[in-house]
Amino acid sequence: MVQQVRQIRTRISKLNDRYDSLKPQVRQAMYQWIQTIYVESQKMPVSTPANPLKINQPYLELMSRFLLQSNLTVLSKVFETNPNPLCDHFKGGKNNWTNFYDLNEFQANILYHALQSCSCDVTRIDNITRLGQLACFYPPPSTNLSKDAMSALFSLLQQCKRDVKDIYAAVLSKMTVSTFNTADVGKLGNAVVGLSEQQLSSLGPDILNGSLDSFAQQPNLTKVQKLSILNTIPLDGIIKVGNLKSLGLLTDSLQSDTLIGINSSLFRTAFGNSNFTQALNSMQPVQKKAILLSILKDTSLKDALLFMPASLITEVPSANIRALQILNKNWANFTWNKAQALAVMEKAFPLLKTPNDIQTLQTAAKGLTCKQICNLTKAQLVTLSSNQHLSRDQVRCASKAYIKFKDVSNMTDAELSLVPSNFLVFTESFTNVMSVTMPRCRTIVARFANASTTLLPKDSMRRTEILYFILNCFNRSSLSALSPTEMKLLGGVVCLMGEQDITAMNDSQFQATLDQLATCGEPEDSMKIALQKRIIALYGDIPQWTPAVVSSLRSLVKLFDFSKLYMLPVSLEMKDALAPLLSHTGNPQGFIPRKLDFKYDIESLNKEYGKMVIELVAPNNRARRDICSSVVVPSPQKIREMGDGNSVLTPLQLECLSPDTFSASVDVLASVPGFSDVQLSALKTVALKAYPLLTDQQLGSLKKIALAFTWSDVNKYIKKPSIDTLSSIGQYSEWLDNLSVAKEILATFLRDNPVKNLTSRHLLGLGYFMCAFTPDQIAQLSSTEYSAAAYSIGQLQCPLDVLSALKDKCVEAFGDPSSWTKDKMVTAGTVAATLNSTQLGTLSEDAVGYITPAAISLMPSRTFKVLSPAQLSRLGMENYAAVDDTQLDMLDPSQIEALNYNTGATTPYRADSGSSSAAHLRAAMAPFLLTVIVLAY
Repeated sequence: MVQQVRQIRTRISKLNDRYDSLKPQVRQAMYQWIQTIYVESQKMPVSTPANPLKINQPYLELMSRFLLQSNLTVLSKVFETNPNPLCDHFKGGKNNWTNFYDLNEFQANILYHALQSCSCDVTRIDNITRLGQLACFYPPPSTNLSKDAMSALFSLLQQCKRDVKDIYAAVLSKMTVSTFNTADVGKLGNAVVGLSEQQLSSLGPDILNGSLDSFAQQPNLTKVQKLSILNTIPLDGIIKVGNLKSLGLLTDSLQSDTLIGINSSLFRTAFGNSNFTQALNSMQPVQKKAILLSILKDTSLKDALLFMPASLITEVPSANIRALQILNKNWANFTWNKAQALAVMEKAFPLLKTPNDIQTLQTAAKGLTCKQICNLTKAQLVTLSSNQHLSRDQVRCASKAYIKFKDVSNMTDAELSLVPSNFLVFTESFTNVMSVTMPRCRTIVARFANASTTLLPKDSMRRTEILYFILNCFNRSSLSALSPTEMKLLGGVVCLMGEQDITAMNDSQFQATLDQLATCGEPEDSMKIALQKRIIALYGDIPQWTPAVVSSLRSLVKLFDFSKLYMLPVSLEMKDALAPLLSHTGNPQGFIPRKLDFKYDIESLNKEYGKMVIELVAPNNRARRDICSSVVVPSPQKIREMGDGNSVLTPLQLECLSPDTFSASVDVLASVPGFSDVQLSALKTVALKAYPLLTDQQLGSLKKIALAFTWSDVNKYIKKPSIDTLSSIGQYSEWLDNLSVAKEILATFLRDNPVKNLTSRHLLGLGYFMCAFTPDQIAQLSSTEYSAAAYSIGQLQCPLDVLSALKDKCVEAFGDPSSWTKDKMVTAGTVAATLNSTQLGTLSEDAVGYITPAAISLMPSRTFKVLSPAQLSRLGMENYAAVDDTQLDMLDPSQIEALNYNTGATTPYRADSGSSSAAHLRAAMAPFLLTVIVLAY
């Protein structure tokens, strides 16, 4: 028996070495195998939940990492009955838990409870050094740890993959850090992220300044912590002696009023510090603008582009780029917006001689005009096809240019296989494509399979044309007649199917398309319902879903709303399966036409994930106080884990957050997109408890929570708001629903900043507070300053009377609209929505295509109808997708026909957003098919 155990131990030791590479099901199987072998060798009865295995120290040594595959209930019961084997194992001093990387919170709680049951003191240094990965779940200590014990714990925490900021904070909260010297702070290492705002302030300016390196390279400090440091250190002195770069990652919390006063030479030196440069990426536009303006005070843009980080280029007006005599060698490395890219390409296009030159374009490719694209060589066009920054109209134009070299109908099989997939999708006329028969048509199908179908508007008839071509190639009457193997060959084409196609499939066919369907993005409602029904038919009702099912469905889980996802079984494994599907929306996104919006609505998924996190909070971690005893109040660590899923918290749960928890979590809570007005109001209540003397910086940290402020709140709490604060809270379009409060906040700001004195930095920073201006106030703005901020202003979707006043200012700055260049039209943005009939009529056909989709969506139908058929035919696909039914109803048949040239389809038509299912294909394509037959003869 001893020999057998020794052999088993040798095998298991090798398995433990490969543990991380094993799939979850294999780990579980190995756990069962080890237990079976051990039970047989010890002649023990088989373990059951009612009669769990009586384990001993050799068993724990044998299991090693596979112990984590144990059933939680069984594991808890075993150690409650007899924790001594675990304690003996722990005290063995063999670093038994060092590699327990997949240890979870519940398992850790069971282990800590067992250690506590046998009086194992985990505040002692000798015990702390044995914790291994268990340290990543270290419970809040009731007493102050010794310096050696704390140092040992913090050393272990460096190996943790999970967020351990709360552990640092809990340990340090027991310490009086005001007595720390610079060396003491340095010894904390990454633990400095656990220091509270009050503790940081208590260190004093000298200690903080001497310890600046310890903070300047910490990416996990909150904005509150950074501001506490910056407000305490002798900032002016640091800048005065030229040590700006020492601020490192703290730089993103500097006020723009400070940044604009710094000499350009100091910035040039600081840009050599990687942490300083990295901080620029998380700055607000108003801060970047301040740095840019400071640099340009004594440095030309031409010279500045030689040393300026790419993240600052977004704030350079396209007119300034146009004014450059020559671009420097770094021009292709910057991240250009479309207006800037147009100005860049005017100068750079003659330099593009080879495919290699095209390869370097990156975001500058957004500025290529159709005329320029048509002048590219075939090899250059192929290279351009892989650029991810091209618009749909650019791809369509490139397709037209490529096909001119040789028509699809005349290409050999080898030539067809080399045609860029997206070029085939946008072939100007599908007639020649339809004339390609077997076997060459299968090559075209393979190209379509690799194409990006989201380039096509949801109602484009080209979707129908592609599906019909595939039916014709496979000689099938319907898509449901394709075999599962043939279905897999379709690739991205399955994203073009309609709800009737999905309904008609059998289970094998549907399963063959699942992986591809998960990449299609958000479908129309009818298609979403059809997919939901098929998924439930295949995998059963949601309460029966396993984590494996969720993982296999991937993004298709996002098709279900919260009322459905709410029924998912709650478990750590399910939470882990949902986690990879989450995505943080960050700052408010720009306008996307509904017909081109394929982004999933992830609010329901975020809520479900948040619910999982809350329901899995261990009872001893649930903070309960006073009237809040009936609800679970999340810790800062849980709030960070939940992210956008915090929108699942009830107003009561939010109101029950302690001031300290709120302050430690405000960076997350202030940016959750899914909070309702009631939830925001609850957060405002907590915020005013946490910040009873609300400072300007604290107001700025509230971001979206500020939307809950009332007129009386403004008068009570907002006295002298800075432009940085307005930039932070003013980025949300929801201010349009509360313009009376927005006007009051703006009036408070304008008391110290007269309208006529506002600079481009102020105008850019105001965000949606620009929409609170009166036409008379807009008339007072400097046209020069407006021009320098016009691109950002053009992203706002203000009321039409405000946009009309801004349009007058735009005309004052840019001249008559008939003379606007393409980049000026893009820069004007939504302001162009209020061009009058005469002004619209003077726009060239080329210029019309550079009106932005957001402007089209806001344009009154009475104005939109004055666009001529020639102008409408050049509107572009993005703009076509932004046209709403009210605008469409005002057009005559010739205008509708012209507009529909922008759908990406062959035959002009009035789009029908209904089903594109194969059942309707033959009827829809009958005229088209007749043309093909005639041509064939």
